[in-house]
Amino acid sequence: MITAMRTQIVSSANSDARNWRLRALDAEEIAALESAPAGKIRGVRAGEEEQSQLFDILSREPRVTVSALAAALGVTPARAGALLSHELSTGRLVVRTEIARPYSGWPVYAWYFLRLDGRKEAIAQRLSHLREARLVASTIGSYDIALAVWLRSIDDVQRLEGYLAEQFPGVSVVDRSIVLRTPHHLHRTIDVSGRSMPKHG
Repeated sequence: MITAMRTQIVSSANSDARNWRLRALDAEEIAALESAPAGKIRGVRAGEEEQSQLFDILSREPRVTVSALAAALGVTPARAGALLSHELSTGRLVVRTEIARPYSGWPVYAWYFLRLDGRKEAIAQRLSHLREARLVASTIGSYDIALAVWLRSIDDVQRLEGYLAEQFPGVSVVDRSIVLRTPHHLHRTIDVSGRSMPKHG
């Protein structure tokens, strides 16, 4: 029985899962990836209607090929690739790799809802540097910041709360919760093991 619901309006996201790392690579491997030269692809700006179509297609099928994207937009593959490159370069489109949490080594998904005495921006920036942080969002409502984390074990929920109390003076953990299961994520149905289920129809 649902007895109550609360809505927290996000005014800004200071950090999201793009910044989270699995930490499976050593320092040398990370350096090799970061020093790899990026390919230079010339982008072209889309018109308002074309941009809207592009975003709509990608929101429904993020793994669409350039040729399929071109067919859906009614343009050449070269133009589709250029449109895509432009939107990626502006940051309006973001490429992110998802992983099934139970297999990540970080199976516990927890949320902390924080109230601050002040210095909201500075504290949000510091929280963004937590290795466990998947989302740091400024909110309007009962709390000032919502912090989502992935953790190694259930015991780490209390350990991290203790760390926040010790290292972040003026920050109070008003509430916390653990996500037992995520049935839907980014337009995908997720099975009990955390894997994306194939689409039908």
